[in-house]
Amino acid sequence: MSKEVTTIDYRTEPQSGVAAFVATQVIRQLEQGKRVLLLLSGGSGGDIGVEASKLLVKHDVSNLFVTVSDERYGDVGHADENVQQLLDKGLTLSPATFYRPLNGKSLDETTADFAKWLTTTSRHVDYRIAILGIGEDGHTSGVKPGSTGVTSKETAVSFIGDDFTRITTTLSFLRTVDEAVVQAYGSTKHDMLRQLHKRSGDYPMQVIHDIPNVTLFSDYQKEEI
Repeated sequence: MSKEVTTIDYRTEPQSGVAAFVATQVIRQLEQGKRVLLLLSGGSGGDIGVEASKLLVKHDVSNLFVTVSDERYGDVGHADENVQQLLDKGLTLSPATFYRPLNGKSLDETTADFAKWLTTTSRHVDYRIAILGIGEDGHTSGVKPGSTGVTSKETAVSFIGDDFTRITTTLSFLRTVDEAVVQAYGSTKHDMLRQLHKRSGDYPMQVIHDIPNVTLFSDYQKEEI
């Protein structure tokens, strides 16, 4: 039976409060003895994962598995690498298991390795939670409108975008996630939030409606959307 979201929990509060919510949700699962996969967001959502990590390491995170939902291909540690930016901001999750998608291999090999790790880890854990954002073009994770990640049945794919060569989880994989914490702040996201709320438009972000447990943080009241 397919999973379907009937409602989204809309929350209006400062973006600074999202990290504490993420940490609370992860800790709740860990304290139940579950193995948890946490997908971090890069780009503008990176600060949430970093701040959440500082709260998580105060607890037992030995059953926590962490990676990013998408990465920008290149040399390990290049300036635009999502993981490197997270590390530079202070990401710390030891002794959790952390997977860095970039590994010095070719694009195809790096993508295949990431897909394999996601597949294996997702089967191994009991709960999967993702921090997701919404782009001004309606993308989420690294899945741009019309890109291969929209229709692929793989767990991860790569494509050459107009900004970066991207390696990303697919919409197919995101549909296997148990919970998503979505953040969309700023006036440029208002139209996309309206489209999401009405389930209108063929945008990758509409995958959010296929995730069972969704909390959406924004600076707009639900009534404004």
